[in-house]
Amino acid sequence: MLSLYLAIAETESERELIEKLYREKRQRMFAAAKRYLKTDEDAEDAVHEAFLRIASGKTKIFEIVPNKINRYLDIIIRNICVDVIKEHVEKEEYLKDTVNMPIVSLEDTVLSDISKDELLKCVQRLPTSQRDAIYLKIVLEISDKEGARMLNISENAFRQRVFEARKAIRSDIEKRNR
Repeated sequence: MLSLYLAIAETESERELIEKLYREKRQRMFAAAKRYLKTDEDAEDAVHEAFLRIASGKTKIFEIVPNKINRYLDIIIRNICVDVIKEHVEKEEYLKDTVNMPIVSLEDTVLSDISKDELLKCVQRLPTSQRDAIYLKIVLEISDKEGARMLNISENAFRQRVFEARKAIRSDIEKRNR
């Protein structure tokens, strides 16, 4: 695979960095992906996608200072893993049941007046950090502890993001119903 990534890179300095990252960081990236994803195959696919994005210039990795590269790679892997999880959920058609998830029992009076599409639009308008948290909590039914671990934040920060997301959704729905 390395030869594919090197062929995609445009300059010699990009190729050198890609080769260095591949040799030194690939296992670390795989381990990070494995924390989010259930199978080795999905984790390998996430790492492959990360290197494709890096090699094709879809990231800013070549502009990052060396001491921040690990954190930047973690963010790339996390975002790809969230996309993979979303794809799996969509394939299994869990999104069709989103309105029936626990948020409904908490907000029955408000949610009974809106469609699933309106609810999904409200969720899509959330900031990424809140959207990821509410998605993990409500759709995937992940515990606060596990969600916090997946997003590399504290449990309190995870609960706060879920709370803020619910509050924003409630506010958005109430505005629509006025």
